[in-house]
Amino acid sequence: MGKVVVIFNICILLLLVGCNHSKVLQCEKLEKMNGLDYNNSIKLIFEEDKLKQENMIMTVSLDEQYNAYLDTIMVNFESNFQEYHNIKGIDYTMDKTSNGFKLNLVLNIDEMDDSAKEKLGFLDLSSDYDSARRQFKNEGYTCK
Repeated sequence: MGKVVVIFNICILLLLVGCNHSKVLQCEKLEKMNGLDYNNSIKLIFEEDKLKQENMIMTVSLDEQYNAYLDTIMVNFESNFQEYHNIKGIDYTMDKTSNGFKLNLVLNIDEMDDSAKEKLGFLDLSSDYDSARRQFKNEGYTCK
């Protein structure tokens, strides 16, 4: 009876730890230019070394001298994402903060059709974990 309990516990442990082949890559990049600070945080979720989801949070802070232009800057910035608004598998929100705005973009790769994937030319959706890590590091991101 003791052997059965030990084997059962080992099987449960393997199910909890050993069967999930997912990896998470988190990268960040801070850029400053012309009175704007961009903090870009990206989280990529891979299963079986295939990209399943990307979460991007971009926080933009403006120098005080540009606060009067915040609404105009937000409209111009958001226009870059308008074409993705009604595409299945792509969700984004944009919220005003006290000194800028925050964009939250979520890509659920398995929910997208091929044309949606094709529109995302800025991201190689076939990347594996190591390729994506190299790509983001080459673009100046710090990854962990």
